[in-house]
This record gives sequence, C-alpha cells and structure tokens, in this order.
Amino acid sequence: MTTAPSTTDAVIAMRQVGTRFGDHVVHAGLDLDVQRGEIFAVIGGSGSGKSTLLREMILLQKPSEGTIQVLGVALEDITDEAALALRQRWGVMFQHGGLFGSLTVLENIGLPLREHTDLADPLIDEIAHWKLSMAGLKAEVASQYPSELSGGMMKRASLARALALDPELLFLDEPTAGLDPGSAAGVDTLVRTLRDLYGLTIVMITHDLGVVAGLCDEVMVLYGGQVMEQGSAEAIFYKPSHPYTAGLLAAVPRLEGGDAPMLAIPGAPPNMAKLPAGCPFTERCVMALPQCGTVRPVLAPAVHDEHVLRACHLNIEAVTDNLQRLKAEQGVAA
Repeated sequence: MTTAPSTTDAVIAMRQVGTRFGDHVVHAGLDLDVQRGEIFAVIGGSGSGKSTLLREMILLQKPSEGTIQVLGVALEDITDEAALALRQRWGVMFQHGGLFGSLTVLENIGLPLREHTDLADPLIDEIAHWKLSMAGLKAEVASQYPSELSGGMMKRASLARALALDPELLFLDEPTAGLDPGSAAGVDTLVRTLRDLYGLTIVMITHDLGVVAGLCDEVMVLYGGQVMEQGSAEAIFYKPSHPYTAGLLAAVPRLEGGDAPMLAIPGAPPNMAKLPAGCPFTERCVMALPQCGTVRPVLAPAVHDEHVLRACHLNIEAVTDNLQRLKAEQGVAA
C-alpha cells in the first residue's frame, strides 16, 4: 500500500493504478498528483511504463485497476460525449509528431479547430499562423509538408497543433528525442516560456535528464512499473534518495570525467511477468537488504525532506554514500 500524494489543486490524480497485459505487469499500485501550473516529468528506463501511463491519462487506454481523474473528471466509465469535451481541454505533442503527411503544416495546426469549432476558414488560418509563431516557426513553414521538416521543426509544428484549442493541460511525449543539443535546448526554452505566459500545466514523458534538470518542477522516477521516488527536480538530481535514481544519474556521460569509464547499472531490467514481491530493483541493487526482495517498500515522505516521496528500505545516508562512490569512480567532483 502506498502513501497517496496530496490532491490539493491537482490537475491529474491517479490512485492505485495497475496495468496488466496477461501476466505482464506494467504498473502496480501507482499513485501520482500533478499540480496546476507545474511542469511534471516522468522518467525511467525503457519498459518502465512511462508511455503506457501517458496513454492512460489521455484516454487511449484503460488501466486494469485504480482510478484516474484529469481536470476534475473521472475517466472510469466516461461517456463518449464527456470524453470528447475533455480531450478539447488538453493538447498532446506525440513523440514522432503525429502530423498528417498529406496536409500542410498550416492545415495540420488548423485541423482541431475545423473538427471542434464552427469558426470560418479564414479565421482558423489566422489562428493557425499565430500558433505557428508561438511555436517559434517562420511563416513560410506554413505551406510545407511534414516530410519537408527537420526533426526540430517537426517537434515545433506538433506543439503548435497541440496548442490549437488553447488547452489548460499539455502532454509532451519525448519532446527532445532525436534532436541535436541546440534544437533540444530550443524546445526546452519554448516549453518554459509557454508555461510562464499561459499558465499551462505540462506533463512530460522523457529520457532526457538534462531537459528534466533544467526545466521541470516535479519529477517522478519509475522502475518496474512502480514509483521509486518523486520530488522536486532539485531534490532528485542533487540528493537522490533511491539507489535506482542514484545509479541512473551516475550513468549519465560527463564531460568532466576525463578517461574514466562510463558507469552502468548492473544486471538487466526485471521480468515484468515475474516481479519480486518486494522492490523491483532488488536484483540490481548493490545495497539490497534481505527484506528488499520480499517486502514491498511503502512510498512515503523521506526523513531528510518531507516533500520527497521514496519507496526504499535503505536509509538516505547509505544511498548518498553510494552515489558519492559512483561519482568518484567516474572522476566527477562530489
């Protein structure tokens, strides 16, 4: 049983969400809250359940158990009419753009307006041009087709379409995946600007830890379909309280590391059809205690910071000491 986060002003609230495909467990007893106006990141390795979580938030998939509320609306047994109305209150930027190849960029951006409003075509085109500009694209891009765009331009065009209906909530699926550092930094700046100007609440699914560290307010770390820890970006990156998070951060390549070898978390991700009764990270954790494999740790406020939630039997000092050792092996100053 987990300790549920606070629901104060939560735009998204998930409680005890479980997702299974036959014997394959994707999520187990997952809780989360996304507060209004924050940029919330979900990070974790491949197969940790990030994309499935996003699909459940945007009504593309139903969990096997648990409850989900988005913008105050319960998603269980939602009617088609209510689902359509709810979808118009959020925007989604898909990982690969999701633009229609047979439509120009301007037509792609204007499509939600044509589908869901009675606005005249000239006004829709005017709004689409405005959204194009908001996304940082030049006016001449409007007449191009998706196949003619670079990776960075594709991401921005997809973002412009996600903003077409002036959403309260924005979902970003791997917004910087496949981009060079300069383009990724541009998307990072754009997202922050949009949040600050329009008061958006943003949920980001990403592998890009650099973007998370520089952009996000709150970070949730997933492993084996369970939450390992959750807290502010500053807390997660500067004082991780779970061995998996510490190992994940230590594995990031460092320019200041000299010739030191890159570190990797030992072992392989867990078999999701045969998860241990305890912590799913047990078999890869170099600090695992006897109870780690048999007793599932409770997600609860950390002793060192009540605003950080962690699911770990180890004390924070042991995790910190191990992170410092990993940094020393990598040649990084503590």
